[in-house]
Amino acid sequence: MLTENEVIDAVEKFLENKGYTLMHKSNTNSRGVDLEMKDPRKKIIKIEAKGQTSSKPKSNRNGEEFNSSQKEDHVAKALLTACEYLEGGNYEAGIALPGDKRHKDLINGIKNTLKKNGIRVFFVDPEDNNVTEF
Repeated sequence: MLTENEVIDAVEKFLENKGYTLMHKSNTNSRGVDLEMKDPRKKIIKIEAKGQTSSKPKSNRNGEEFNSSQKEDHVAKALLTACEYLEGGNYEAGIALPGDKRHKDLINGIKNTLKKNGIRVFFVDPEDNNVTEF
């Protein structure tokens, strides 16, 4: 199961391989944009990430997969944050999620709206940490 930090790290590497440079990265112990990178055209993308389990040792969910309604809540919060990034300036916005069935089903249900509004989605495979852009 992927923690938020593992999702962030995987997407960072994926984008670096496409020529992006890191501007800022947060982890679950810090606040702010989870991942901010600049593409070769100098366009900045801000990404909100969510994990599949908690990375905090004292959390009740540490080591246990979030349930379906928690995943739905996480996706909703990530989308709100991505919309705030779009509203706040000349940025691209994205969300990064574990590529499990529930997360994919949630995104698939709103894929046209996401594309229409330019919100990019990155899925990280829980088995091998490979990233695909939806």
